[in-house]
Amino acid sequence: MIIERYTTARYKEVLAIVRNFYEEALKEYGGNFDETIFNETVNKYKDNSFLLIIDDKCVGVLAGIETTSPLNRDKIFQEIIWYVNEPHRKYGVYFLNKAREILKREGYSAIVMACIHNLKTAQLFRFYERHGFIPFETHFLGRL
Repeated sequence: MIIERYTTARYKEVLAIVRNFYEEALKEYGGNFDETIFNETVNKYKDNSFLLIIDDKCVGVLAGIETTSPLNRDKIFQEIIWYVNEPHRKYGVYFLNKAREILKREGYSAIVMACIHNLKTAQLFRFYERHGFIPFETHFLGRL
């Protein structure tokens, strides 16, 4: 099991993982999955994308954007996707912790993780709190 940065050699595997994420967590919010937009996104954020590799197969993705705190200029990693395919979810904590170690070495002072509201929200809140995260902000989506 290794953690590596995104490369185009893993594009199809990452695409499949993101499709799984869409089907499980985002589809109910409306909109369609657009591979062209995904391609633009993955190229834009490839330097801030981590892959979980097991038996030479990509089974998880943690990607985000680099932002700066408006209060003190701290470098912050804002997650845009964190997803591990079944049946490899038992490695999700390892994956997240290794990515956090790398980010810390690279000068990040914080990581902000999103929590999509669905049937697993309470479970995910408990997970984050057990791993040292604190609730920070809630967003509301309104379709126009």
